[in-house]
Amino acid sequence: MLRALSAAVAGGGGAEAVLQECCQAVVDNLDAAFARIWTLDGQGQTLQLRASAGIYTRLDGRFAEVRLGEFKIGRIASERAPHLTNDVLHDDRIEDHAWAAAEGMVAFAGHPLVVDDQVLGVLGLFARQALPEVVLDELAFVAGIIGQFIERDHAAARERSRLAEELHDTVSQDLYGISLAAQTAIRNRDENLPSRGLDDILDLTERAQAELRGLLVRVRPESIERGGLGMALQQLAASFTARHRIPITTRIEGEPAIGSAGRQAVYRIAQEALSNVARHAHATAVELVLRPADASTYHLEVSDDGDGFDPHRDRPGHFGLRTMSSRAAGHGWSLGIVSAAGAGTRVTLDFPGERTPAP
Repeated sequence: MLRALSAAVAGGGGAEAVLQECCQAVVDNLDAAFARIWTLDGQGQTLQLRASAGIYTRLDGRFAEVRLGEFKIGRIASERAPHLTNDVLHDDRIEDHAWAAAEGMVAFAGHPLVVDDQVLGVLGLFARQALPEVVLDELAFVAGIIGQFIERDHAAARERSRLAEELHDTVSQDLYGISLAAQTAIRNRDENLPSRGLDDILDLTERAQAELRGLLVRVRPESIERGGLGMALQQLAASFTARHRIPITTRIEGEPAIGSAGRQAVYRIAQEALSNVARHAHATAVELVLRPADASTYHLEVSDDGDGFDPHRDRPGHFGLRTMSSRAAGHGWSLGIVSAAGAGTRVTLDFPGERTPAP
């Protein structure tokens, strides 16, 4: 298990991939039916399901978000204490005894993820056989490794946010000043003098500003939490057009009622779809749509009029489609890709989410 955990943490993948591999290591080495990891949100009030391995791999459902102190997982976090039972059918912390009986679950073990006296999340597992007390020691060991990884990931996110703020407050403002100066010089130029240099300065400055806006959107996606998924997608589309000079039409209808982890996943799928358009499509027009599909489902669509491709043919070195598919599958969502040579590409995603008023 130590080898598996070390390989996962050192693998350099994204946080979701690392946590998923850690869950799989727990299942493989502790003979668990399934294992899950929740992490505490930025407000410190809600645990969000980040990884699940074993007989359950979906990240949506009843326990996708758990309030601190609620159910067994929330109580482990609030009490900062591990819990083990070999009698789940009679344990008052187990919410659904009928489900446990139907699935043959016998034992549950959970451990808080704590670093420097700060709770970061919870690791939990169910098993179909009794678990010895030593399992709590093993979970404490695993929780320590996972907790340290989560803390490093949080630190990296804080540093990205700090860097984004500094870039916005310094470089972005300087570029804006240069752009204004160049525009003023062009308006006041002598028509008898060459002005190609000023035109080049203005063009390069505008391109640099577009690149910087794109960078800020990529490293600071917390706008999703502040303004909602719809607004974040609008900002993503504006950044895409500014950077790549490709017009994009957006249609955002309402705001889906979906947890933070789900919003992040939808945003990242849209971001990867647009990135693929910029890298490969040679498109002249793009459309991004977020709308209700029915009373309980939302629909995301990114389409372009570019070169298109054969989605059934393996494309070595192109990881975008694989990344989107993997992210959608992790939530149990339906991702569709329709494309053909010369006919453009359409990426669709259907995910659970009732319509709420846009913020």
